[in-house]
Amino acid sequence: MIAYCGLNCSECDIFIATQNNDKEKILSVLKKWQEGIGLVYNDSDLNGCNGCKSDMVLSYCSKCDIKDCAVSKDVSMCSECSDYKCERIKKFYGE
Repeated sequence: MIAYCGLNCSECDIFIATQNNDKEKILSVLKKWQEGIGLVYNDSDLNGCNGCKSDMVLSYCSKCDIKDCAVSKDVSMCSECSDYKCERIKKFYGE
């Protein structure tokens, strides 16, 4: 499963923990991300994530401007967009 931005969801610790129904691992990863990147999570995030193209995503990811842009342009991932690599994607990948 590839996200709109190109990340491989199936390699994401939250996605893996969700598929394994491992609530302790989900909480552990959320806390790690909170300390590492300042991710703010809420109780609904303890359910995990099935990938950004699903109905169950982290609250942080539900506000993703990359996802919003891809959906508005009706592309399954940014690399299909005529504006690829836009400034939004360059910033996301630190280019």
